[in-house]
Amino acid sequence: MKLITGSLFRRVIGVIMPLWFALGGDWAIHAVGSARPAIAAFSPAGGEPGTSVIITGANFAGVREVRFNNVLAAFTIVSPDTLAATVPLEATTGPLSVTTASGTVTSRSHFVVAPRIVSLSPDSGSPGAIVLLEGANFEGATAVTFNGRNASSFSVVSATQIRSAVPIGASTGPVSVTTPFGAAASTSNFIVTGAGPVIADFSPANGAPGVVVTIEGQNFPGATAVRFNGVNASFSINAPTQIAATVPASATSGFITIASPAGTGTSPRTFIVTLNPIVTEFSPAIGTPGTTVVIDGSNFTGATAVRFNGVNAASFSAISPTQIRAVAPANATTGPVSITTPRGTGTSAQVFQVVTGPAITGFSPVAGSPGTLVAVEGFNFNNASAVRFGDVAARFTIVAASQINATVPAGAVTAPISVTTPAGVATSTDRFLVTSGAPVITSLFPAAGLPGVTVIIEGLQFAGATAVRFNGTNASFTVTSETQIHGIVPEAATTGPISVTTPLGTGSSSTAFIAAPRIASFSPTNGFVGSSVTIRGVNLAEVAAVRFGGAAADFVIPSSTEVRATVPNNTRTGTISVANAAGIVATTNVFTIVSSPAVLDIEETTGNRITISWPAAAADFVLQTTDQLAVPVRWVTVTNSPVVVGFEKTVSLPAQEKARFYRLVRH
Repeated sequence: MKLITGSLFRRVIGVIMPLWFALGGDWAIHAVGSARPAIAAFSPAGGEPGTSVIITGANFAGVREVRFNNVLAAFTIVSPDTLAATVPLEATTGPLSVTTASGTVTSRSHFVVAPRIVSLSPDSGSPGAIVLLEGANFEGATAVTFNGRNASSFSVVSATQIRSAVPIGASTGPVSVTTPFGAAASTSNFIVTGAGPVIADFSPANGAPGVVVTIEGQNFPGATAVRFNGVNASFSINAPTQIAATVPASATSGFITIASPAGTGTSPRTFIVTLNPIVTEFSPAIGTPGTTVVIDGSNFTGATAVRFNGVNAASFSAISPTQIRAVAPANATTGPVSITTPRGTGTSAQVFQVVTGPAITGFSPVAGSPGTLVAVEGFNFNNASAVRFGDVAARFTIVAASQINATVPAGAVTAPISVTTPAGVATSTDRFLVTSGAPVITSLFPAAGLPGVTVIIEGLQFAGATAVRFNGTNASFTVTSETQIHGIVPEAATTGPISVTTPLGTGSSSTAFIAAPRIASFSPTNGFVGSSVTIRGVNLAEVAAVRFGGAAADFVIPSSTEVRATVPNNTRTGTISVANAAGIVATTNVFTIVSSPAVLDIEETTGNRITISWPAAAADFVLQTTDQLAVPVRWVTVTNSPVVVGFEKTVSLPAQEKARFYRLVRH
């Protein structure tokens, strides 16, 4: 008897799985004259971001770009007439385009992208409420569900908008949209409320009896009572989402409730009842004696005094029970602000900083070479006698008591800026960055992206730029101004800083630009659910997701060139995709899912027959046989239908058939 079992079976089953696929049909394209690219077909016709799409046509040898409805995609040139492209994160339904040096061609048919939900408005409501779903690729939506329950009704307003009614019986959870090409769930939960009132918030957070409190929420029409810690309050319904209630005379600190025939809603926090004045904030937080300060809070009625660190204000006026304007006194010192009424005194948690000498609050720009004009802002710059960058004196002009324009002096180094007046010396808390004329990069947008994406590089001294590099890789770029460059992410970009070079030097970004991952290989090329797969490539350190045929997998990242993933449950044979902040890329070859290891068992039975059995769990496999294993092997499917007995499938054959080889293969 010849039998494939155990480890031999596992070795053979990896070999027998299909290692190639075809788009179907025989066709040929003959390019005549022009070398422009031509698109004949693509497969599949739709899918979610990360899906690998095979594009067939002609003249693909020099392809520069592949776009999904004008969104740049990662791609691989498989052959002069075949491309493998990965559906990008922001793709929307529309045609595919392929660009070479000879021109751009666009597909006649559209690639349909799986839906994507961006936001829900509102994000809570009771059954029957209308919710607006914003996103993309909603065309042909077949279902909208609220935490798994089908919406009672919905309408596709456009490719980016769906209006749906919250179904009866819905519970709090994500909202999902299903189309023929996939499904998408919201990243945040939709909160299902009852038909009764729901209190989201209120303001002010505290106050004395008689203060009007604005309560925000839902389902307020029909409200029969508003209570402060159980004490009834007078109120008015301003809108279905707003009630104005007056704190009752006998109220005590506690929760606010709103009652209606449909139920009662309770506030998420307590309202503090107090007769003392309460100072919540004031502005500005810094100033000289004589500065007018606006103080906000509650219970200011009848205020008899306003003090700055214990010193009476020069003057004050009560604008309302919740706001007072006060003038800082001549002898004020740094400290809290307090308000006194016949009910008591309330003191601020923050301090008002009194400046009698000069004070620097900021400067702009924050960097530059000698000769750069810098605007220094602050207080008490009158009669300034010196401005220094570090220890080096600078030429300056007093624009106002709050501003000085100074020129970065020759010989200056990176250091704080100081201003000297007869009243003292003020020094900035931040350092001014002195450059030697070399470029300075201050920001990148976006901070991650696929090859071909334009990155806006902001900074200083970009004039005459001769090179832009992404972690050392040269990129094409355009200098739009002395403070801005548009750089194109190069094909071979790796994660790291971006640098700009001019004849005066090179400046690099302080943060790394995240480049899209690139997959070079993976091994093994087939396996079981739960088996480990090693994915190799570059830019893998920031990978946030790995998927096998669309199913999310657990993974670890040993290095920036390697990811080890576990084949997830509920997955099928398909491409492997990895994603980071820059986008999603997928393998051009498929990873083949094979059934859990199964051992074929053959035994002789009565009636001069044999029985071949294997686990019934291998539901999508068929039994095949051959009489020899010499290449080429000719396997033939056993036509006898298996019978399920307990946990096994069995096939009964004549005894002479035992002198053959058998295998299980996915059909």
